[in-house]
Amino acid sequence: FAPHSKRCVTLNTAIAITQSAPLNYVGVFVDAPHDTIIHSAKTLNLWGVQLHGTETDDDIRILKSTLPHITIIKAIAIDANAKNTTITIPCETADYYVLDTSVQGQSGGTGQTFDWSLIPDIIKPRCLLSGGIGVKEIPKATQQQCMGLDLNSKLEDPEYTKNQSRIQQAFDAITTKH
Repeated sequence: FAPHSKRCVTLNTAIAITQSAPLNYVGVFVDAPHDTIIHSAKTLNLWGVQLHGTETDDDIRILKSTLPHITIIKAIAIDANAKNTTITIPCETADYYVLDTSVQGQSGGTGQTFDWSLIPDIIKPRCLLSGGIGVKEIPKATQQQCMGLDLNSKLEDPEYTKNQSRIQQAFDAITTKH
């Protein structure tokens, strides 16, 4: 639902998607008004919302009070060139966090990784690792021991559609013992 994303869908398209298969869906939002997020989450019966903007603890508290059964995931943009710094969680109220690569101010969809050694062990159980993870990066990514991986751009064709072969290869790489 991020208007500037090439993956952005309308609410009507999202309704069609969520009605096509009984899955746990997550809506992605960037600095959207609370009412927009709440309306979308209720309309689509979302499992979670992923926040990729400047949302604060107060914003998350408002969403949690209105959507108590929805999982809140807050994205944290990590500069691809960051060195010798420790990643910190800017807000503490989200259920989980997604650590995503930022390149020249663009967070997400960059196809690049950041320096994973910057992730403190203490936050890994609540973080999804994201940013430039494809089949080749999966062995090293799984060694980071984050709670999971968020795979996207490296599993897509140029027109931002998922490539079934790459998705299967990714699942095979995840389930293979390294």
